[in-house]
Amino acid sequence: MHDIPEFPNVRQATDADVAYIHSWLQTQSAEDVPGTFMCNWNLTLEVHAEGELVVYAAPETDLAVAYQWGGLLRPGIMEVRADLRGRGIGRTLTQYRLAQAWAKDEDILYIQCKPSTSIPFWQSMEFRMINATHTGKNYAYRIVPRQLELPEGSPAQVRIEFFAEDRKWSPGLPPFAAYTPAAVRDEDGDVWLAERVHVFDGGYDRPNTLRDIVARVEIDGREVFLDKLKYDAAFDLGFNECVNGYYVDVLSL
Repeated sequence: MHDIPEFPNVRQATDADVAYIHSWLQTQSAEDVPGTFMCNWNLTLEVHAEGELVVYAAPETDLAVAYQWGGLLRPGIMEVRADLRGRGIGRTLTQYRLAQAWAKDEDILYIQCKPSTSIPFWQSMEFRMINATHTGKNYAYRIVPRQLELPEGSPAQVRIEFFAEDRKWSPGLPPFAAYTPAAVRDEDGDVWLAERVHVFDGGYDRPNTLRDIVARVEIDGREVFLDKLKYDAAFDLGFNECVNGYYVDVLSL
């Protein structure tokens, strides 16, 4: 875990915040304001009860004029009061959630872009759209790079490839992602990567189409692993599971 930078106007929601949000949601719903999530209010209340609802409080009044839940780690809601949109409030909430995810060691973010008019905003925040036209919904993901400190050691050549599970019976199947990070081998034989290697399991082109991801790891030209990431052997090698996939920092041989 890491420290989260201070965001003076962002806080965990209080009961008073929730009551105020409900009042302006009702007003906006009655006026048919686009991007009003009154229909999801029961879910918002559940998230608040779990202590996972975050709000932005206007500096002048200390009133909650925006809220977010889902933490950018799963599809959720972010809404700014209609009369205050376009002033950077949504960006501030997003930056807070990014910092929070980083502190939790979660670098793979996954959201639903709703309404579709929010897509340009999420693209400006470096989210990449997933082809989900067959679902009628818009999803996006972002993988945040994480640089790592290398110990003393000798250089190692590393290649990590990720495949759909068909690779188990189709040796010619190409990887959907491949990485060749700088790396060193320490005196114990462990191989340390200069940058965390991630794999998103939500489907890069179509949502929820990747299951049982297969990884292939090659070190100095020798294959040391080829199997599904869900198996213990992958965790023994150094892979870790996160909310939206897997990552590896150190390969323990």
